[in-house]
Amino acid sequence: MKKIIFSIFLFNIILLNSSFAQVAEDPFIPMEARFLTESAKAGDIVSLKLKINLSDLIIPDSIPIEGFDELIIMGVKKEPDGIIINILADKVGILQIPELKIKLESISGESYLYKSDPVTLGVGLPLSEEELKDAFIKPIKDIFPLNSGIKILPYLIVILLAIICFIGWYFYKNRKQKQIETARSVPPEEIAFNKLRLLHNNISLQNLEQKEFYFMLTLIVREYMEKIRDFPAAELTTDELVQYIKLDKDREILKLLKLADLIKFADRTTTTSEREDHYKASWKYVKETTDERLTKAQEALQT
Repeated sequence: MKKIIFSIFLFNIILLNSSFAQVAEDPFIPMEARFLTESAKAGDIVSLKLKINLSDLIIPDSIPIEGFDELIIMGVKKEPDGIIINILADKVGILQIPELKIKLESISGESYLYKSDPVTLGVGLPLSEEELKDAFIKPIKDIFPLNSGIKILPYLIVILLAIICFIGWYFYKNRKQKQIETARSVPPEEIAFNKLRLLHNNISLQNLEQKEFYFMLTLIVREYMEKIRDFPAAELTTDELVQYIKLDKDREILKLLKLADLIKFADRTTTTSEREDHYKASWKYVKETTDERLTKAQEALQT
């Protein structure tokens, strides 16, 4: 009888040890990771959602997420049911997100480890084959038969004038709408300064890679320039910007944008000191152009 009782006791101990070993092998709590879009094009900023209930957790300003070493992070947003991470899809192919790990603490002081499974997203060319075909302008001879000679000339003039009028009306409407939106929105310099501060914090906390730093820095400068000038600086290439830039301070920052292109798309490298100088130059550009605009606005009010 004693042998039977001892055998049962020994069997229970083995089961308990096995259960504890399984818990020790995997201390992480599973979390769902999924993209908020099914596909993307090169150059798009895509959103990845990590589903976690944040209501009972202490969320620091800089969330410690492991696994983003090879990715370009454009921003992190906290929501009640999870974390949204904006990622730059900078290459055509498959955007691969490895398993991500997060360590957070609850309000009561308990630590929780979360882990997600790897996810992928297909990244295509900026234009599809159909769009590339449609981009070519058909010869006018295929639209209008020219065998009628001079009879068709008045119709062509009317059509040309109509196109010119439509283009003029379109740009006037967009410019007017942009002025209204600018007047109602947050000042562009405030947005730029906040983004520059966030970039500086990311440099200190996450040790950003060189290309990632210049992608984010030039995007901040371009978006700010677009809001204070009458041309879409964020959508134009650096070479295209040259024909729009007329002011000296814009020409100075254009040199930095050209250098950043060599760093982002070629093998040019910079030192930590040079990156700090480029950061300060961007801050100086925003400040000086802001001071100029405020001075002109005050002078206009006085007159």
